Amino acid sequence: LPAEMRAELAAAFKSAHDHSSPVGSPRIGPALRVPASPPPPTSEREKKSEKPRKPAVPPGYESAVAAFQSLPSVFSPVEKLQVLHDTFRKISDDVLEFWSGQERLLSMDDVLPLILFVVVRARIRHLGAEVRFLNDFLPMDSLSGESRVLLTTPR
Repeated sequence: LPAEMRAELAAAFKSAHDHSSPVGSPRIGPALRVPASPPPPTSEREKKSEKPRKPAVPPGYESAVAAFQSLPSVFSPVEKLQVLHDTFRKISDDVLEFWSGQERLLSMDDVLPLILFVVVRARIRHLGAEVRFLNDFLPMDSLSGESRVLLTTPR
């Protein structure tokens, strides 16, 4: 590099580093500094003013989420398929209860978003392995229409 460019680079490097900080650590501008977290509440008044924590599952479909969360605790493919049926029934029951029996789940356009909502809220570890287990040990030829849809949806 020409001497002029080396001098510019050295000046830029020198100005970008704070000599009071450890060697080689870049200086952080005020806009990039992380604000210090507030101290924990000490008085009773401050403790009462804290916001309550959100529940793990938002209101609605708690029973369906709980039913679906039991999927890893059963071991046979038939029991796992029964969990899927129970979850779907609980989703349908929740919809009927919410709409006071005036609305029903009639098409996959209605069902799919609710099933996905429940699946995401259930937070099942290794859900892909559970689905693969069902696909490997339950032949699609032997399944009825509802069972086939329930087995295909989590894919």
